Amino acid sequence: MFALQFSSVTSGDRSLYTRKPELEKITTSFVYGWKDQYGSPAGLFDAAGGDEYGNVIYVILCSQVLNTGTVPDFFKVAMNYRLGAFGWLGGQQFTDDGGTPNLGLYDQRLAMEWVQEYIEEFGGTPERITVMEQSAGASSILHHVTAGGRDKFFLEPTFQKAIIQSVRFFPQPDPAYDDKIYYQYLNLTGAEDLDELVTLDSSILQSANAKMTFDSSYDTFNFGPTVDGDFVPDLPGKILGRGENHEGISLMVGQMAYDGLLFTPPWIRTNAQLKQHSAKLYPGIPKSVKSKITEMYPINPWIELAQKKITVVSDFLDDIAIQCNSYYLTEAALKSDYPAAVFRYSFNTLPAIHGYETGYTYYPSPSPMDAEGEDVWNMYESGTRKVMNLGKPGQAKQDFSYATGDDLMDRDKCAYWQSAPY
Repeated sequence: MFALQFSSVTSGDRSLYTRKPELEKITTSFVYGWKDQYGSPAGLFDAAGGDEYGNVIYVILCSQVLNTGTVPDFFKVAMNYRLGAFGWLGGQQFTDDGGTPNLGLYDQRLAMEWVQEYIEEFGGTPERITVMEQSAGASSILHHVTAGGRDKFFLEPTFQKAIIQSVRFFPQPDPAYDDKIYYQYLNLTGAEDLDELVTLDSSILQSANAKMTFDSSYDTFNFGPTVDGDFVPDLPGKILGRGENHEGISLMVGQMAYDGLLFTPPWIRTNAQLKQHSAKLYPGIPKSVKSKITEMYPINPWIELAQKKITVVSDFLDDIAIQCNSYYLTEAALKSDYPAAVFRYSFNTLPAIHGYETGYTYYPSPSPMDAEGEDVWNMYESGTRKVMNLGKPGQAKQDFSYATGDDLMDRDKCAYWQSAPY
């Protein structure tokens, strides 16, 4: 396993906020950042420690068992990239001060180029590279698929396949928002501009980063990829809608049935409150769009159960930040002239909230979800869409059946949000 390791922060190191085109060092340390804000290496190299969910060592162990050998049939390569304010500052003022927006994406790109060039030395095949991530990591893959708007061939992805789980990217079309985040970070650190910012001790920078993250809105995190006119020339949804994404990439894209629930403010109970919240998310949102939101996601005042009202708000946030991202990706791939396999799934095993599928993905052992069973559907048939009916939970030896059905995703709503009318 190999990851990129960047030099530590030093006083006056302007390169902290600018792109480094050269690879500094390769190390066998495994540092994993699966959010836009923080990353933790705990347990990711040692199966005995750390968080079991997201621990890639279990995938390799299962591969060894399934192949009854000592060497797994694949390589897992992890990358280290800058997070929070260190990797995701952006905006016009930040750029004018000499900063490079979306450094996290450039770090990832550098790692991918290294894998493409050197994986063969370890027995890998550069023509069979699959990238895989969930949540914020999945949104990074989304941005690599749309990098440069396809016109910039030097940003063409160096992978052939992608497994993208719950693409959580909160689109923000207002460039003033990025400047606001930059100024807020400067204010918390006490710096006047980027020149002064890079002279500060790393503890000050980290403290300001943590405060901005914890003080962010209930369902947003302040830091993430931003439109910069270069690596990210436009919102990914718009690029995919115009068919300007990189093509020929096989995709497996999925989402949880209740992805948005984890990011839903529990105090929103009326249509008026939903409009207020949408204005908080998008300060420049037109009145017509706020009205459209309550039209598409109406909160019935006669419903007494708060859970049902929260579900409506969850559906709204789920669509704009997760579900529709899956729709944009798969629709663009299906319309492409380049042949590639495309699959989209919805994971509905309760509680089916954001991140819950990682236990199934990484297969920790022992696992509370581990059980013996009989194969009832060995191969996915691409000719028709099917819904698995597993019967009542907790009751064994039931008859198994399947049924065809319509796509559960609301295409009309996603088509509306793809234009970013807010």
